[in-house]
Amino acid sequence: MIESFDDIYTVGTYEQPDESGSIEDIQYAGRGSFPLLVTHTAQVDYTIDLSVQEGYETVPLNVYLVDADNYIKLQQEEEFESIDEGSKEPVTDTETFSFTVPAGLYYLVFGSSEVGRESTFDIDYTARQYLNSNTDCSSSQINVGHLSIEYTDSLFNVERWNLRSHIQYDGEAETEYELHLRLLSSDSETVVSQTQSQIEDCETNFVYSDEKSLNIVENGEKIMAEIEIRDESSGEVLAERTQEVESVLW
Repeated sequence: MIESFDDIYTVGTYEQPDESGSIEDIQYAGRGSFPLLVTHTAQVDYTIDLSVQEGYETVPLNVYLVDADNYIKLQQEEEFESIDEGSKEPVTDTETFSFTVPAGLYYLVFGSSEVGRESTFDIDYTARQYLNSNTDCSSSQINVGHLSIEYTDSLFNVERWNLRSHIQYDGEAETEYELHLRLLSSDSETVVSQTQSQIEDCETNFVYSDEKSLNIVENGEKIMAEIEIRDESSGEVLAERTQEVESVLW
């Protein structure tokens, strides 16, 4: 996962007394934004969930995900393009957006779209590393890129490792699956479990895990990796593969 957050924010309009003492709605003039640095091609998902303030209607919300160039245009009130066409329509209740973007700097921008009572909204945002591969999947259901573990620390003779790899799976598009990767040395084992999104039927996902414990008796020892792709709902093993870890970095 590149990054993820789930938070609640307030945006819209508020009530303010005018010079005569009466109450009037003042439009929220500010525009909030989150800078999002995507260091790898990523599947981006975010959900906007507006909360209605008791006794009032929800204030519609404009939400845009834009790259750095279009963010500058947006700030200068020039014509701009958003990543997803649907995100240029005002959000009035709950909407979810999902798409794939290349590495780069992006901004999630929001602001009220019309005068009305102040409302709060919840943002649930995730960016998952994703690499679409043109490699033919027909030769094998699972293809593993350079699988490596990197030494980070030691405590009571138990080594701590960071795992990095790309695993290509030939599966059903628009689904999710459970990835189980078990690393085995002559003295111990550790398991990495992750839920992966399958956008296309032949696709590569980045697999990572930090600070995994695995005791290696001597430098140069063979480390094996057992990989299973399981159906997310039933747990059925869809594909499996065993191979040696190509590099152990000290």
